[in-house]
Amino acid sequence: MSRSRERRRETSRATPDGLSRDPRNIDRLDIYGLLLMLALSAGLYLVIGPVGVPSLPFVWHSSALVSLATAAWLAWQIAGSLGNVTSRRRIVVLAGIGWAIAIGLTVVSRMQSDRVWDLPLMAVSRVAIAVCGMCGVMLTVRVLRPAVFGVGAVADRNHLRFATIGLGFLLVTLPAVTQFQALVHARQTELQELLGQSRLSEARRLARELELADPDRQLTGQSIKVLSRQLTEHLQTLSRQARHLSADRSIDGRIECGRILAILGEHDAAIESLTAAIERQPRSARAWQILGAVHEHREEWVDALQAYQTASELWPESPSPEDAQSGQIAAWKGIAFAQRKQGQLREADAAYQQLIAIAPTAPNHFLLARFYESAERSATAIEHARQAATLDPTNYDAPAADLIRKVSQGGFGCLAGLKHRTRPDDSHVNVSVLSRPRIAGGKP
Repeated sequence: MSRSRERRRETSRATPDGLSRDPRNIDRLDIYGLLLMLALSAGLYLVIGPVGVPSLPFVWHSSALVSLATAAWLAWQIAGSLGNVTSRRRIVVLAGIGWAIAIGLTVVSRMQSDRVWDLPLMAVSRVAIAVCGMCGVMLTVRVLRPAVFGVGAVADRNHLRFATIGLGFLLVTLPAVTQFQALVHARQTELQELLGQSRLSEARRLARELELADPDRQLTGQSIKVLSRQLTEHLQTLSRQARHLSADRSIDGRIECGRILAILGEHDAAIESLTAAIERQPRSARAWQILGAVHEHREEWVDALQAYQTASELWPESPSPEDAQSGQIAAWKGIAFAQRKQGQLREADAAYQQLIAIAPTAPNHFLLARFYESAERSATAIEHARQAATLDPTNYDAPAADLIRKVSQGGFGCLAGLKHRTRPDDSHVNVSVLSRPRIAGGKP
């Protein structure tokens, strides 16, 4: 027993790096060290995170957080090992190198898309930035508060095993890459929805993010780079048209100005222009329809429902049968969606049935399938999904099969949400009255 005590006294003496090895400082949890680690990690996140700098490789806040969190374990192991085999001065140098590599890779992240061993270069950069940055954090803490690494570091402090390094990089790469790809797929679906609703200002922002995340990605047969450029050019054209129409005091001019302002995301100005048109011509179905779409985008569901219901009553008065039918279709979609958002599921069901009675098309059947899926009416959801696939197998075979599989699998089907969809989730309204003219890549 005395020999073991003597060995413990020897190991508690000063080590070559000049750091105290007092077991009382090592065996307890160093709260100050952990707080310092959190503070430095937050500082690193602010440096390399996408805070107002859209060119950074992580693109989204959540991807930066996941990458740094998964890199923390490997950085902990490296810092805990190096803290016992080298001097304090060398630890400081290594910490500086880690910080410098992380920040340097972030600065040069505007590099062109390329591939290394069939992996996107940006994906490799994200892993390298996360590991080097967190190593800089951990080594800095190792110098300032060495006691914190007395808990949870590597079992063999004399060297870092290759198995530990391999496991660490696996833990960093797989979750981060999986989560990033899931984000890309979700954002692509959202972009398709925004294009289908002619919310082009929001679509342009999302297209720019996707261009940074995956420059080689294709969307409806064209490059995301081309789509982003087209959106920018089209929005510039619409801005010029809006400035020109602002001087037009006619009813049609105000309605058209309101439509363009709604597409540009200037909702307050759009409501003002449309309200002025409605005051002069209260039975304008188109003005009420666009006003409902604007309120929907602002998530003002009561006002949106009222506007859509007024439009549905007025569309039959349109002199053009085609305009009357397309207007009623859009109005009933808006009514059903607004009711659904307010929790009026029975009323929304009746509105969707009215929509199918007017236009029993594949998109509308699939829209009902999505509604009944969310309402947990599996048999009805499957029925409408199969009907959509029968009417338009080219566009709805795969989405219908995916929906049917999710409904059949119950709760486990939620994992299928990480898969890329060839068409958007039609749970939102396709406001066709806003969509003239359309951008290539938008929903037909």
